Order: sequence, then structure tokens, then C-alpha cells
Amino acid sequence: MLTWLWGLKGAFLYCVILCSVKQDPTISGNAGTGKVDYSELKTKLRHELNINPHPDTVEEYRKQAEKAAEEAPRREDRAVFCQILASFYSHRANSSMAEKWIAEAERFSEGILSLEASTAYVRASLYQRERLSRKALSVIEPYVGKLTDEK
Repeated sequence: MLTWLWGLKGAFLYCVILCSVKQDPTISGNAGTGKVDYSELKTKLRHELNINPHPDTVEEYRKQAEKAAEEAPRREDRAVFCQILASFYSHRANSSMAEKWIAEAERFSEGILSLEASTAYVRASLYQRERLSRKALSVIEPYVGKLTDEK
């Protein structure tokens, strides 16, 4: 029952988070200017590290993500890179590194509801992988009602 409930709440929260996060138009369209397109980089690193990692390139992308997490000028971007790294390490059963990066994501997300919620989702996913379903649900529960009212 808890697994089914977690799946339902997790899927719901994930959809709400994806709908609530807006792209910053000042970041995109920087090709050829020497500026990093953080929006594009987040998408690429999420794909290369967490969705479809390749053994030959994963180390290079991990380093890129760590650099971006430490150097991106906007804390919103830094929070997302930290979330990507937390998931990356969690998938590899490296809980100490996953915890390090999720703690950083929580620090950067503080005060921004949609980022707090997406960071809570990542933290809950880490708990779920450790078979701590009740703890996972308690982490995302505070955000479910808040985000459904957000326009």
C-alpha cells in the first residue's frame, strides 16, 4: 500500500514541479558569447548522468555538474545541479555523497517554493531507495497542497 501511495504522490508531485518551474530567458540563447547556457546544461547533465548514463562519459559529465553546482551565478541553477548530483550518487548507492549534494540543494533552494519542493522530491526519492517509505512521504507531504494552488 505504501509503495503504491508513494508512486501516486511522487508522480503527482513530479508533474506539479515540472509545471511550476519556469525557464529564465536571460540564460538561454548565449551560444557564441562565452556564457554558459545553464538551462541547456541542466537538461544535458540530467540526461547524461541520471536518465541515460554511458560508462565512457559519465565521469566527464559528473565533473561538469560539480563545477556548475559550485560556480553557477544563480542559486536556483546551483540547486538544480546539486539535485542532479544527489540523484546521480544515489543511483550508484553512494549515500554519503548523495547526502552531501542534497544538503547543498536544500541550502540553495531555501525560500523558493518550487525549488524546495523539487529538492524535497529528490530527498524523498533517496529515502525511497533506502526503503524508508514513511520518511519519504513525510518529506513531500508538506508541499503537495502548496503546489496544487500555485499558478
